[in-house]
Amino acid sequence: MAYKESIPMSVFMEGAEQGDAESQYQVGMHYYCGDPQVEPDYIQAILWLARAAEQDHADALYQLADICQMAQRRREAENWRRRAAKNGDPNVQQEIAEDLESQGKYEEALVWYEKAAESGSYEAVYDVQRLKNFIERRKSHD
Repeated sequence: MAYKESIPMSVFMEGAEQGDAESQYQVGMHYYCGDPQVEPDYIQAILWLARAAEQDHADALYQLADICQMAQRRREAENWRRRAAKNGDPNVQQEIAEDLESQGKYEEALVWYEKAAESGSYEAVYDVQRLKNFIERRKSHD
């Protein structure tokens, strides 16, 4: 579910404290972005987002990956991204495929494009066919 910045953080706090992953994600995002009642607090944001991510909350996994990437914590970012991808997030699956393809790891990239397509990414459907054609052309030239 998307971040609900128009709803005050206090609305989500009770659920977050009781372990509800969506509420934890919302509290984390309020701390991350700040709102009229709350100054941004990145430590609190990461703590709440991590609680939601530990329950495999897709948006929290994705957000933590982004935060870690911005903080130059690439290994940690990659771990969160992989976890989000394994949980069926087509956007992350697509990103992983694109990264692998840019590194010349075409067979691995194809696997992730296929996963993204199966998870509902229309862009990935095109990329699967494009990359299959590319791989076939390369094989015929070898």
